[in-house]
Amino acid sequence: MRVRGRRSRPIPILALAAGLAACSSAPRMSGMGGRLAAAATSTTIEIPALPRSPEEFVTLRNDLAQKPAGGAAMMVVALIVYAQDAKLGEKMVTIAVEQRWLQADGQGYQGYSLGRADQQRIRDQVGVRPYIAYSYVAGTSPEGGYALPSGPLSIEITEVRDEGDGSSKVFVRSTGADSPRPIRLRPNDKGIWKASEWSSVLVDVRRPTTKQDDPL
Repeated sequence: MRVRGRRSRPIPILALAAGLAACSSAPRMSGMGGRLAAAATSTTIEIPALPRSPEEFVTLRNDLAQKPAGGAAMMVVALIVYAQDAKLGEKMVTIAVEQRWLQADGQGYQGYSLGRADQQRIRDQVGVRPYIAYSYVAGTSPEGGYALPSGPLSIEITEVRDEGDGSSKVFVRSTGADSPRPIRLRPNDKGIWKASEWSSVLVDVRRPTTKQDDPL
Protein backbone atom coordinates (compact mmCIF):
# COMPACT_ATOMS: atom_id res chain seq x y z
CA MET A 1 0.00 0.00 0.00
CA ARG A 2 1.45 3.29 -1.09
CA VAL A 3 0.96 6.34 1.06
CA ARG A 4 0.87 9.41 -1.02
CA GLY A 5 2.29 12.54 0.56
CA ARG A 6 0.04 15.57 0.63
CA ARG A 7 1.30 18.38 -1.51
CA SER A 8 1.72 21.72 0.25
CA ARG A 9 -0.45 24.45 -1.17
CA PRO A 10 1.46 27.43 -2.58
CA ILE A 11 1.13 30.69 -0.67
CA PRO A 12 -0.38 33.45 -2.79
CA ILE A 13 2.18 36.12 -3.64
CA LEU A 14 -0.02 38.96 -2.40
CA ALA A 15 -0.54 37.30 0.97
CA LEU A 16 3.19 36.65 1.31
CA ALA A 17 4.01 40.27 0.50
CA ALA A 18 1.48 41.51 3.02
CA GLY A 19 2.99 39.29 5.71
CA LEU A 20 6.50 40.54 5.02
CA ALA A 21 5.33 44.16 5.11
CA ALA A 22 3.66 43.59 8.46
CA CYS A 23 6.86 42.12 9.88
CA SER A 24 9.02 44.96 8.62
CA SER A 25 6.69 47.64 10.01
CA ALA A 26 6.34 46.06 13.44
CA PRO A 27 8.31 47.63 16.35
CA ARG A 28 11.57 45.87 17.10
CA MET A 29 13.12 44.99 20.41
CA SER A 30 16.77 45.87 20.93
CA GLY A 31 18.84 43.02 22.35
CA MET A 32 17.80 40.16 24.61
CA GLY A 33 15.04 41.27 26.92
CA GLY A 34 15.32 44.84 25.63
CA ARG A 35 12.53 47.31 26.19
CA LEU A 36 10.56 48.85 23.40
CA ALA A 37 11.43 52.55 23.09
CA ALA A 38 8.22 54.56 23.27
CA ALA A 39 7.67 58.03 21.90
CA ALA A 40 4.76 59.98 23.34
CA THR A 41 2.67 62.32 21.28
CA SER A 42 3.02 66.09 21.52
CA THR A 43 1.63 67.97 24.48
CA THR A 44 1.51 71.51 25.82
CA ILE A 45 2.41 72.38 29.40
CA GLU A 46 0.90 75.54 30.80
CA ILE A 47 2.74 77.60 33.41
CA PRO A 48 0.23 79.80 35.30
CA ALA A 49 2.90 82.37 36.21
CA LEU A 50 6.67 82.52 36.53
CA PRO A 51 7.79 81.58 40.07
CA ARG A 52 9.12 84.50 42.08
CA SER A 53 11.20 82.50 44.56
CA PRO A 54 12.98 79.14 44.79
CA GLU A 55 10.19 77.94 47.07
CA GLU A 56 7.53 78.72 44.45
CA PHE A 57 9.69 77.00 41.86
CA VAL A 58 9.95 73.84 44.00
CA THR A 59 6.18 73.79 44.52
CA LEU A 60 5.56 74.03 40.77
CA ARG A 61 8.29 71.47 40.05
CA ASN A 62 6.86 68.95 42.50
CA ASP A 63 3.56 69.21 40.64
CA LEU A 64 4.87 69.05 37.06
CA ALA A 65 8.13 67.11 37.14
CA GLN A 66 6.57 63.78 38.06
CA LYS A 67 6.92 63.11 34.31
CA PRO A 68 9.78 63.83 31.89
CA ALA A 69 7.85 66.48 29.93
CA GLY A 70 7.18 68.41 33.13
CA GLY A 71 10.82 68.20 34.16
CA ALA A 72 11.86 69.65 30.79
CA ALA A 73 9.31 72.45 31.15
CA MET A 74 10.76 73.33 34.55
CA MET A 75 14.24 73.61 33.04
CA VAL A 76 12.83 76.03 30.47
CA VAL A 77 11.10 78.02 33.21
CA ALA A 78 14.40 78.27 35.11
CA LEU A 79 16.13 79.64 32.00
CA ILE A 80 13.34 82.17 31.41
CA VAL A 81 13.68 83.42 34.99
CA TYR A 82 17.47 83.51 34.52
CA ALA A 83 17.00 85.77 31.48
CA GLN A 84 15.17 88.23 33.72
CA ASP A 85 17.05 87.79 37.00
CA ALA A 86 20.31 85.85 36.76
CA LYS A 87 20.80 85.42 40.50
CA LEU A 88 17.31 84.02 41.06
CA GLY A 89 17.37 82.00 37.86
CA GLU A 90 20.63 80.34 38.79
CA LYS A 91 19.04 78.97 41.95
CA MET A 92 16.15 77.60 39.92
CA VAL A 93 18.49 75.97 37.42
CA THR A 94 20.28 74.38 40.39
CA ILE A 95 16.97 72.88 41.48
CA ALA A 96 16.06 71.72 37.96
CA VAL A 97 19.23 69.79 37.07
CA GLU A 98 20.58 66.43 38.14
CA GLN A 99 22.59 66.32 41.36
CA ARG A 100 25.81 65.21 39.68
CA TRP A 101 26.13 68.60 37.94
CA LEU A 102 26.15 70.50 41.24
CA GLN A 103 28.94 71.44 43.59
CA ALA A 104 28.62 71.76 47.36
CA ASP A 105 30.10 75.20 47.96
CA GLY A 106 28.01 76.44 50.89
CA GLN A 107 26.43 79.05 48.61
CA GLY A 108 23.73 79.00 45.95
CA TYR A 109 20.54 77.14 46.87
CA GLN A 110 20.75 75.22 50.15
CA GLY A 111 24.54 75.10 49.86
CA TYR A 112 24.66 73.86 46.25
CA SER A 113 25.54 75.65 43.04
CA LEU A 114 25.74 74.69 39.39
CA GLY A 115 29.26 73.77 38.25
CA ARG A 116 31.36 76.72 37.08
CA ALA A 117 31.59 75.58 33.46
CA ASP A 118 27.80 75.24 33.21
CA GLN A 119 27.30 78.57 34.96
CA GLN A 120 29.54 80.23 32.40
CA ARG A 121 27.81 78.53 29.47
CA ILE A 122 24.39 79.76 30.58
CA ARG A 123 25.80 83.22 31.28
CA ASP A 124 27.36 83.43 27.82
CA GLN A 125 24.19 82.31 26.05
CA VAL A 126 21.01 83.19 27.95
CA GLY A 127 22.66 86.00 29.91
CA VAL A 128 23.66 87.73 26.67
CA ARG A 129 20.75 86.57 24.50
CA PRO A 130 17.68 86.28 26.76
CA TYR A 131 15.46 85.71 23.73
CA ILE A 132 16.88 82.15 23.51
CA ALA A 133 14.90 81.22 26.62
CA TYR A 134 11.83 83.17 25.53
CA SER A 135 11.73 81.29 22.21
CA TYR A 136 10.51 78.16 24.05
CA VAL A 137 7.23 79.88 24.89
CA ALA A 138 4.39 79.44 22.42
CA GLY A 139 3.23 82.69 20.86
CA THR A 140 6.64 84.37 20.80
CA SER A 141 8.37 85.16 17.51
CA PRO A 142 11.47 86.83 16.07
CA GLU A 143 9.23 89.46 14.49
CA GLY A 144 7.74 90.27 17.89
CA GLY A 145 11.11 90.44 19.61
CA TYR A 146 10.23 87.22 21.48
CA ALA A 147 8.07 89.25 23.83
CA LEU A 148 6.41 86.94 26.35
CA PRO A 149 2.61 86.83 26.16
CA SER A 150 0.57 88.14 29.05
CA GLY A 151 -1.03 85.54 31.26
CA PRO A 152 -0.05 81.85 31.44
CA LEU A 153 2.93 80.63 29.43
CA SER A 154 2.62 77.56 27.18
CA ILE A 155 5.58 75.28 26.49
CA GLU A 156 5.10 72.86 23.60
CA ILE A 157 6.59 69.37 23.89
CA THR A 158 6.76 67.66 20.50
CA GLU A 159 8.07 64.27 21.62
CA VAL A 160 9.09 62.31 24.71
CA ARG A 161 11.49 59.50 23.86
CA ASP A 162 12.41 56.69 26.24
CA GLU A 163 16.16 56.19 25.78
CA GLY A 164 16.10 52.71 27.32
CA ASP A 165 18.70 53.47 29.99
CA GLY A 166 16.44 55.03 32.59
CA SER A 167 16.54 58.44 30.94
CA SER A 168 14.14 60.19 28.60
CA LYS A 169 14.79 62.75 25.90
CA VAL A 170 12.19 65.50 25.68
CA PHE A 171 11.96 67.71 22.59
CA VAL A 172 10.85 71.30 23.19
CA ARG A 173 9.58 73.49 20.36
CA SER A 174 11.38 76.80 19.78
CA THR A 175 9.68 79.58 17.82
CA GLY A 176 13.10 80.68 16.59
CA ALA A 177 14.40 77.35 15.27
CA ASP A 178 13.42 74.95 12.50
CA SER A 179 13.43 71.89 14.73
CA PRO A 180 12.66 71.21 18.41
CA ARG A 181 15.49 71.13 20.93
CA PRO A 182 16.15 68.08 23.16
CA ILE A 183 16.64 67.94 26.91
CA ARG A 184 17.68 64.63 28.48
CA LEU A 185 16.29 63.90 31.94
CA ARG A 186 16.54 61.28 34.66
CA PRO A 187 14.38 60.75 37.76
CA ASN A 188 15.95 61.27 41.16
CA ASP A 189 15.33 59.07 44.20
CA LYS A 190 12.00 60.85 44.81
CA GLY A 191 10.74 60.32 41.28
CA ILE A 192 11.33 63.93 40.22
CA TRP A 193 12.62 64.23 36.64
CA LYS A 194 15.70 66.45 36.42
CA ALA A 195 17.76 67.67 33.47
CA SER A 196 20.96 65.71 32.88
CA GLU A 197 21.87 67.23 29.49
CA TRP A 198 20.52 70.54 28.22
CA SER A 199 23.18 72.05 25.95
CA SER A 200 20.88 72.11 22.90
CA VAL A 201 18.42 74.54 24.48
CA LEU A 202 21.27 77.04 24.93
CA VAL A 203 22.08 77.17 21.22
CA ASP A 204 21.25 80.48 19.54
CA VAL A 205 18.00 80.95 17.63
CA ARG A 206 16.94 83.42 14.97
CA ARG A 207 17.68 86.95 16.09
CA PRO A 208 14.81 89.32 16.94
CA THR A 209 13.87 91.45 13.94
CA THR A 210 11.88 94.20 15.63
CA LYS A 211 13.19 97.68 15.02
CA GLN A 212 14.03 99.90 17.97
CA ASP A 213 12.77 103.45 18.09
CA ASP A 214 15.49 106.04 17.51
CA PRO A 215 14.62 109.14 19.56
CA LEU A 216 17.45 111.21 18.03
